[in-house]
Amino acid sequence: MRTKLLSVLLVLSTSLLLFTSWRSTHPSHRIVQLLEYGRHTTISITTDEHTWTFPGTSINDSVPWTSEPLYGSHSVGFGGVLSSQWAALGNSGNPAKAGKAKPGNLSRTLDTYPRQIELAWEAPTVQQLLFSVATKADRAFEFMRLWPHWLQHGSPCQVVLPEEDRMHADSLRANMTQLGLERCILHFSTQDSYDMRVLSQVSIAMDYVRQGSFGTDVTPRWIIVGDDDTFWLDIRSVQRLASQYDSNEMIFMGGVTEAMAQYGAFGIQAYGGAGIIFSVSLAREMSTRMPDCEREFATSFGGDGKLTRCAALAMNRTKEDAMTVVDGLHQLDVPGDNTGMFQSGLPFISIHHFIAAWVDIFPTWISGGDFFVSIDLLRDSVAFLGGDNLFKRFVFNDGRTLLTLGYSITFYSQPLLESDLHSLEYTWAYDGYKLRYPDRPLIPEAPPNWNIKFKERRRQYKRTFFLRRVERLAEDSANFLFEDNSGGQISYIWHT
Repeated sequence: MRTKLLSVLLVLSTSLLLFTSWRSTHPSHRIVQLLEYGRHTTISITTDEHTWTFPGTSINDSVPWTSEPLYGSHSVGFGGVLSSQWAALGNSGNPAKAGKAKPGNLSRTLDTYPRQIELAWEAPTVQQLLFSVATKADRAFEFMRLWPHWLQHGSPCQVVLPEEDRMHADSLRANMTQLGLERCILHFSTQDSYDMRVLSQVSIAMDYVRQGSFGTDVTPRWIIVGDDDTFWLDIRSVQRLASQYDSNEMIFMGGVTEAMAQYGAFGIQAYGGAGIIFSVSLAREMSTRMPDCEREFATSFGGDGKLTRCAALAMNRTKEDAMTVVDGLHQLDVPGDNTGMFQSGLPFISIHHFIAAWVDIFPTWISGGDFFVSIDLLRDSVAFLGGDNLFKRFVFNDGRTLLTLGYSITFYSQPLLESDLHSLEYTWAYDGYKLRYPDRPLIPEAPPNWNIKFKERRRQYKRTFFLRRVERLAEDSANFLFEDNSGGQISYIWHT
């Protein structure tokens, strides 16, 4: 355990960095000013860094819980903390008329993990992880801007494309070179079917490995297959996951769907969007059996379904027994607002479906409807915090404030119960769309100009501030800015 100091500034001047500055484009709705005008307070947060242990986080884990508010004193309102103070504020927007909030004890302690994931000596190097994707040229041009996030440290990769896309080879290679992806190989397949191209990635990869095509220092132990819109949050979490298994054995890891309907239809199988990780030992056997796989599973649904069945054939097992299910690999078959997923405490190694308005990582007032804005925010957040700290939860003021690291800060008019933290808030689309996790009812966001009336005081509302920007100040410090649906903002500086 190591103790580090995070210094955070709380300022009510726009010329200085803010920890909790409730700035709004609608002064009449301003929620709360925490301190008296002109007051300048430094907040120190000490963090106890704990060693991560396998298998990691779970929705059933206990969440750090304190009666202390995240900041300020207990007299601060909803928006701050308690709804009564918000009511007292009324429409004046003048904190002086709401009474003076005392700073209180502004020292906080958070139990976190090291920002850089610690790896055991037996963990594979990045050069021993071979990433593979089957796609088309237009989508490769669109998504390759994301690939350096997990390939920048030297992992080899292969991109399997249909033969008709060969005309784009020079442009694709030029783009990849510009992005620093010199170790990515383009392969043009004569397979007409996308699903069969997905299956063929195994044999293609093994051919390149045997030929030494990725360089003499690259000896892949693991092959990692994903969709073109799979995003790997932290490459070190992939290395650590692989280190739990022996690559000399036949290992096939994947994530299953979150949605009960899909789970009922397809059962346990690897889902390509979540990512599939298998040992080179298994890939070698699958490559040997590939003619059998292509014949027997030609009509099986999906390239990922074919891969799962081919792995099972190579291992002489059922597809259910062949697969090692990894909870952190997420297909994200969760339509619409995914706040409930990301605030749930579930582990995340990969995410998927963040394009074409399928999964909303952030609301439109943050993303503007541009999925690249959302994924870039998560990329910047996890790049600083590390994969173990992203989405880590802390509860303040006895359930009235939920801090989800690197993602959101939510204030509740009525406190959460501890049991609420072991289920997902039903924020996603469609009534009756059940997931494999327990859920609880949606808590509506308070309208931007909402004010508490005496007969509404028992109604449950929330005000969520979502990540708007991460500004890297130095190697060991960053400013995280959050914004709500009225333009109010909170920022805190993480400095180690």
